[in-house]
Amino acid sequence: MATIKDVSKKANVSIATVSHVLNNTKFVSEGVRQKVLEAVRETGYTPNKIAKSLKMNRSKTIGLIVTYIENPIYSKLFRVIEEAARLQGYTVIVTNSSDDPEMEEMQIELLLSNRIDGLIVVPAKNSTMKESPIIPADFPVVLLNRRLDREQATNIVIENKKAAYEAVTHLIEKHNYQSIAAVIGARSNMLSSEREAGYSEALLDHHAEVHREWIVEGHSTFQGGFIATQQLMELPHPPRAIFVSGTNMMLGVLMQLKKMGLKCPEDIALIGFSDSTVNPLMDPPLSSIAQPTSEMGVMAVERMIQKIEGRENEHETVILPYTIHYRSSCGCQWEPTLELLNVGNKYFHP
Repeated sequence: MATIKDVSKKANVSIATVSHVLNNTKFVSEGVRQKVLEAVRETGYTPNKIAKSLKMNRSKTIGLIVTYIENPIYSKLFRVIEEAARLQGYTVIVTNSSDDPEMEEMQIELLLSNRIDGLIVVPAKNSTMKESPIIPADFPVVLLNRRLDREQATNIVIENKKAAYEAVTHLIEKHNYQSIAAVIGARSNMLSSEREAGYSEALLDHHAEVHREWIVEGHSTFQGGFIATQQLMELPHPPRAIFVSGTNMMLGVLMQLKKMGLKCPEDIALIGFSDSTVNPLMDPPLSSIAQPTSEMGVMAVERMIQKIEGRENEHETVILPYTIHYRSSCGCQWEPTLELLNVGNKYFHP
């Protein structure tokens, strides 16, 4: 097994220099740094993680809590965070809160009892994390997707209200839909309330029809979207288009439309949050707002390690850009790309 001495010999530098490069404890020129990293790869050297963590009183473990791990967005987020952390010598323990604040607190206690070095969380609706007494005030915390004003925490989010406004405006200006409904999650969920606000503001600004019964609040699940759509389509004056505030909900909306014999977009147009690898594979391909999941995951790990190592632990909010993919479900003309065909091979390879 290779040792740090083998690396220093291969790179023709001192053992101390190798240590500084691997631990980021002192400035080393980029040329020397690359020589050391190349020597690490060639020798196959792996630092003794356990010995190092004991010496520094760290476990080299990060806790991750998401609301629903079965949500494709959060499944991808976990994969990105796990890989980014592993490249920095950290292990990730992931747990699920089921969007329940009490379950979230139980999971936090569980993770803290496992001596994690930091906590990355997608907060549950009505989360108590803002002033949770079980989390030490200076403990490294990064919050994703849902903003909380917790001291010394980093929030990484997108502008949900702006994205919803832009998507609904597209339905009005591009396709001339005037009767647009919204299927949203619980208003106690900050994501749902921000997205509903963007939807409502777009209708008002464009003098489109506004009906209270066209906004249906439900669970942010497949079943929630399925039930909400039936409720909408049984109204005396059903809408012509639907804006949906969540990934799994939109799949439920589409399934209910098919069950009722309605065509999308010919009878009912669809657009909503959030884009995933399955959306372009649906029939019709779903128009959706894409969050930069990979960038969010990588940044979460970067900020977390900065906090763990004491280089930064201030309260901040980072706003990442979003992208809207206008596909067939909203009425746009759309053709699959080579990238999509590669995604299809991943899911449907015999």
